[in-house]
Amino acid sequence: MAQQQNYNVRDGQKQRGPQQHNRRDEERCGPIRAPYNFVPLSKMVVFAERSASISHDVPFSDAICGTIECELVTTSRVYIRNGGNWSHEQILNNKDAQSFFKIDRDYVIPGTSIKGPIRNVIEIISFGRMKGKVDDRRYSVRDLTKDNKGLYVDRIIKASPKAAWLTQDKVSREWFLTPCDFIRVEQNDLIAYQKEQDRRVPNIKAKQNAKSKYAQWEGSRIVTFNYSTNSGTQNQRTDGVGTKRAVDIGSGSEQGTIVFTGQPADHEFSVSLDSLPGNVRIPDNLEKKIYHRPNKKSGKNELVCKGVMLSSDKRVLLELSTNGRFREAVETLFERSYNERKKYVKHLEFIFYNEGKRAQIENLEKIKEEFEFIHSKNGETNKPNDEWEYWQKQLKKGEKVPVFYVGDSARPKSIGLAYMYRLPYEHTVLDAIGHTSECHVMPYPDLSDAIFGFIGENDGLKGRVYISAAIADPSTVKEAGLEYTVLGGPKPTYYPNYIDQTSPVRTYKTFMDSDCRIRGWKRYPARKHDVTIKPRPEKDRVATRFIPIERDARFTFSVNVHNLRPFELGTLIWALTWGGRENLRHSIGMGKPFGYGQAKITITSTQLFDVKAIRENEIPRVPESDLGSLAQAGMLAFEDYMNQKVKLTNGDAPDWIDTPQLVQLMAMADPECQPSLGKTDQPGGDNQKRKLQFMSIGKGTSSNEFLKAKDSKCRLEPHAWFDGMQDDERFKSLKPDDCIGFLESGNGRFAADLSGDNEAATVGVQSDMPKSVLDKFNAIKRQNSKDKFFEFFQSLKEQDIVELERIDLSAVSSVLNIGVVDEFDASDIMPAVKATVAKLMLSYISPNKKWDSNKKARYEKLKAIAGV
Repeated sequence: MAQQQNYNVRDGQKQRGPQQHNRRDEERCGPIRAPYNFVPLSKMVVFAERSASISHDVPFSDAICGTIECELVTTSRVYIRNGGNWSHEQILNNKDAQSFFKIDRDYVIPGTSIKGPIRNVIEIISFGRMKGKVDDRRYSVRDLTKDNKGLYVDRIIKASPKAAWLTQDKVSREWFLTPCDFIRVEQNDLIAYQKEQDRRVPNIKAKQNAKSKYAQWEGSRIVTFNYSTNSGTQNQRTDGVGTKRAVDIGSGSEQGTIVFTGQPADHEFSVSLDSLPGNVRIPDNLEKKIYHRPNKKSGKNELVCKGVMLSSDKRVLLELSTNGRFREAVETLFERSYNERKKYVKHLEFIFYNEGKRAQIENLEKIKEEFEFIHSKNGETNKPNDEWEYWQKQLKKGEKVPVFYVGDSARPKSIGLAYMYRLPYEHTVLDAIGHTSECHVMPYPDLSDAIFGFIGENDGLKGRVYISAAIADPSTVKEAGLEYTVLGGPKPTYYPNYIDQTSPVRTYKTFMDSDCRIRGWKRYPARKHDVTIKPRPEKDRVATRFIPIERDARFTFSVNVHNLRPFELGTLIWALTWGGRENLRHSIGMGKPFGYGQAKITITSTQLFDVKAIRENEIPRVPESDLGSLAQAGMLAFEDYMNQKVKLTNGDAPDWIDTPQLVQLMAMADPECQPSLGKTDQPGGDNQKRKLQFMSIGKGTSSNEFLKAKDSKCRLEPHAWFDGMQDDERFKSLKPDDCIGFLESGNGRFAADLSGDNEAATVGVQSDMPKSVLDKFNAIKRQNSKDKFFEFFQSLKEQDIVELERIDLSAVSSVLNIGVVDEFDASDIMPAVKATVAKLMLSYISPNKKWDSNKKARYEKLKAIAGV
């Protein structure tokens, strides 16, 4: 029997484990493959100790400053696009746009391209929070597959979307919904109506977007009609709309406006003849496809075949009137395919009529943000998709936009441009992160924030580490050839990969579930094989061109550190060198899903000194070779620091290095690591190259590997096999207050010696922070309770205002925000204190163009309270 492999984090080698690849493993390991995987989120979040006291001017008593010299060697092809604001056209045709990043003639890796990967490693190894590290989006779903009816189809039918006209006020930019009734109308009836009007016959049955249909329609879309409840349509599937149809177009007693939506599939379709019986010979002059097409004169469906004449390359339509056995077999195959397909072919449009009362959308900020994200290209809200781009222009002109919505017209839950529009998930990305641990979504900075700095919604901190650009040794750089490919990949809505699933999968978890959890930190595993390039794309609009550099190019760069404590320095050194493990790799630049960007970083020298050296004027003048004593000590201090944290609630738990987070992270950084075994993998074989490729969408559902994987209830397996202690056991008694407690000073030898301490004062600096009012505020700050803050403000007197003015309320902006202004105004806080608090709140609350009228009114009220 096959055996799985455990990854040994201590020496970076894989070893045989006791687990056998048995029947249960067959159930849990599916055919899903991907060039990425995930490091699971830790249930524990280690917040930076007393981060509010970090300063560039006031040193810690054990502060370390200096420079670390590094060398970066590429171990695969690497590409970072040349600097410039390049258009897509330039990327395809301009050599400067395709070039590797250069300054003059030097090949350069920008410092940000190194800082990003190093910071991400620190976020993972120090058990950092995920809030602020990923975009908080509310994704959407439109899954029509039979096995997932409960996810979308049943929900949209139960929600029963309503129709409305969306309009925008030209001055205030507020959105309004005017509810109306709607009815379905057959496309054939609309085509017949245009013929009766002697107008151009629109080809609205072909695959296209709504914009194209509107462009083909001649004359007014306002028509009269009658009702019919038995139209005898070809498609009677249940879609929540019912069977009521509009008939007698142009001569009825009701009046409404025709509304088109996109045509997802052509009425004409092809059926493969490969499944014909073996004794049926396919004529040599025909392609192995047949087509169904409506007859232009009769309107009836007829069977046609598309082929190539032997004597000519000219394509013609051939009637299937010869070879009786062939014709009979083809007709049988066609009817079976057609009867299945006709259930799903779109043949109806809409008529909106009977308008109601216009209502202003009160929750506009939320609705607009989600609507524009759902109707965007590649999740970029500033790039609307084709449908929204068309309607957005009409909306700005003052035109009415036909939409469907769920909920009340004044406070809709969601809005879409089609009846069965993409339904927003119940939970956002941040919600799913919080389901792992609520500490991940708290506003407190973690160790990576404290080291590199951060910009929050209402606060920020300057970093204490600066990474320079890496300059290449020109003798080691060799350009590879011009690559022409597609670098895109699947979106994070593919829940078998991006949402944590049970093993084996019984029912998929999605963002609809109240206990959904994201998989973790996304990483691209290192690989020992050459890069894997996608075939040349058929269309330029999805392509990119670039000229990477070959492996073995050497770059040098510096890391300047300022006022770092020993364990913070150790965190940085560990991330740069993987704790001294020379076999592990970093990933930089573009094309990481295809094997680009692998690099090794080594420290060539250090020049580091601490506060005592500054005080005693003993700053070293000669760079230390390799890792200096301070760097070595710092790395040990960091490992001890993390061991203390991860054993906080379970002293017998394995060390930090043996957590699932460290195992998965280091396994993915090891190019020799084999991904965990799946059903079709050969034990002991080299499955890495195949397992680290994207699955294929194919042409049609039968060849779509993503759909096949979902139908088989598969999930993306962890990159490395892990049978150690999981977080649920290690942190089973962990409480959020335990993580919040890290914000206070440490204990034992990790106690924070902060600015204002005796030793720091001997350097000539001391703290001048207020004590009484600040101490009271800090005592309640971590509770993050509005009521506690109000009680605190009510206890203050006029003589406390000077100290109150020096408190940074932005640290609690998640509670003291624009939403509490009304209650704050009505409170019994002393007027002078209330005015001071209002001014402090105004210092971090800025008006937003997306605010609705209620928020704008509260902001004006806050200004009035502050007297500004």
